[in-house]
Amino acid sequence: MYMGNSRQWGALTIHKNCLVMPNGMALQYPGLRPIEPAEDGSTTGGWEYWEGKFWKKLYGGALTENICQALSRIVLFDQMLAINSLFEPHGGRVVMNVHDEIIAVGPNLGKDDDNPLFRRMIEIMRTPPKWCADLPLDGEGGTAAEYSK
Repeated sequence: MYMGNSRQWGALTIHKNCLVMPNGMALQYPGLRPIEPAEDGSTTGGWEYWEGKFWKKLYGGALTENICQALSRIVLFDQMLAINSLFEPHGGRVVMNVHDEIIAVGPNLGKDDDNPLFRRMIEIMRTPPKWCADLPLDGEGGTAAEYSK
């Protein structure tokens, strides 16, 4: 990212100061620059970027976490769109998500595995995206008249 050499890295595209996700959104690190170690050894080097008000340190663990969270959000929101399209013709819709949980309301077509909408919803959540066909996904849940854990 620092050098500005654009290239593909798995499902991500690396550009100057940013990583572009499979859906076109980008994790941006404006002004990315190396941190020079101080002469007295008080800093260990590394990277920093302009957060908007101050320089923020960027290290491998934080970058990895940012990438994982961004990719997870893409997977979840694509699933939510597919599930919403599934429920809409039946007068239902996705109403919210909590972390990796998708909550939808729809007609009462039976409990859990007897409910065709629920079965299809779980199937959608178990299907990896095309840009990461070997991503191990699973899904579980249930049907209820009220939200519960």
